[in-house]
Amino acid sequence: MFSNENSPSKDTIKLQFNSIIFSDRVLFFYFNCFCKALYYAASWCPDCVASKPYVSEIFKTQADGEKLFDLVYISSDNDSDQMKGEMEEGWDCIEFEKQDDRSDLKKFFGVCAHKEMKALGITSEQRKGGIPTLVLINKANSGVLSSDAIPDIMGDRKVDDPLAHWRSLLSKDL
Repeated sequence: MFSNENSPSKDTIKLQFNSIIFSDRVLFFYFNCFCKALYYAASWCPDCVASKPYVSEIFKTQADGEKLFDLVYISSDNDSDQMKGEMEEGWDCIEFEKQDDRSDLKKFFGVCAHKEMKALGITSEQRKGGIPTLVLINKANSGVLSSDAIPDIMGDRKVDDPLAHWRSLLSKDL
């Protein structure tokens, strides 16, 4: 179980029976993977459009039966059609209609689009990142492996083998 002292709601997220529970609501389940990757993005965001092929590629390169992570799309899109258009096959999501669940995850991790800050009640001090952001959560202990793994897969700080890098973070986090 982990909590965020800077979260506006001061709630906790806990892992129980292979699911992630936030404020007594089951948000998503773990299946055959070691961690969840929460991909915060939107179709209207140029940086998100640039990161999507990299996120999609790293998700697809996982070997069947040896999957490191499941991906959950946390949308900042304007409507459900935009959200559905942005998702790739195999990705999970918090449904567009479940605005409260998406908002709770944005507030808890301090990740949202700049234009969402006021509506979410997130201050500049509470905001840890914008979009795109890829948060990795360890299934074994519910710890945050990376508060933003996007630089691991693209840009100047890209690592040679992101999956191997994330596996090494898992082994250090146990």
